[in-house]
Amino acid sequence: MFKKNRTVIIVLVVLVAVAVALFILRGSEDRWICEDGEWVKHGVPSAEKPTTDCGEANVNTTTDADTGRVLEQKVYLTSPTEGGEISSPLLITGQAQGTWFFEATMPVKLLDAEGNVLAQSYVTADGDWMTEDFIEFAGTLEFTAEPGIEATLVIAKDNPSDFPEYDDQVEYAVIIAL
Repeated sequence: MFKKNRTVIIVLVVLVAVAVALFILRGSEDRWICEDGEWVKHGVPSAEKPTTDCGEANVNTTTDADTGRVLEQKVYLTSPTEGGEISSPLLITGQAQGTWFFEATMPVKLLDAEGNVLAQSYVTADGDWMTEDFIEFAGTLEFTAEPGIEATLVIAKDNPSDFPEYDDQVEYAVIIAL
């Protein structure tokens, strides 16, 4: 009888430990998400509604090369704004699907008009990146460049496999501030 009770208690303790671990690892889904140019509550976020614009100017989409059809949106850039002026250090913020991150980071780079790399770094996910949901990211990019030139901010899907079929990126036109 004692062995049976001990086995039941051990099984219950293991089940409770697994449930607690899953709850902790799953992370919070309470956040603000940019949908159709508007900030929408997802769950019950503890943070205030973002004050930055969530408009179409900051939304980048991917199109199918064969059909030209717009595919699912991958990245919402909050800062900087598309076509806006930037200066160093550049704060980069937005939201991306968790599948774009590896180990909670995602590469970014700044290119001049000829495609030369002016700077490269990583942005970091703010929260559980092991999800297909959109999660916020932030990072800083330091660079030196001639004022007034047109540049491109590239946000790339982190692809540790190096298989080209898993590559993806979005590009935003920016201008180096005078």
